[in-house]
Amino acid sequence: MSYATLYTKPKTGVETGKEKYDRTLKKLYEVQAFIDDASLPYEEREKRTDEYRALAKELSGLILKIRGEGYEITKDEILKGFNTNTSNTNIISNTRGLI
Repeated sequence: MSYATLYTKPKTGVETGKEKYDRTLKKLYEVQAFIDDASLPYEEREKRTDEYRALAKELSGLILKIRGEGYEITKDEILKGFNTNTSNTNIISNTRGLI
């Protein structure tokens, strides 16, 4: 076992909440881009609206969880994420200017 493994500080609820928030926000923006793509048939785009609503609801719950842990999330963090580098380096760069 490595030194880093032995002495790595365990993640707090806020840290894991932020990572999950970033992953979910990225998914939301990907679904939003799909729904907003006018080159796709309306019926195809409409099929993903329930997924969009579910992701938005999940983000709302994560905001409450993060605030409940004592962290005051900013408007900028709500819109752009925390850039925790969980699965991307910049959520906004993947949104094609949706914000």
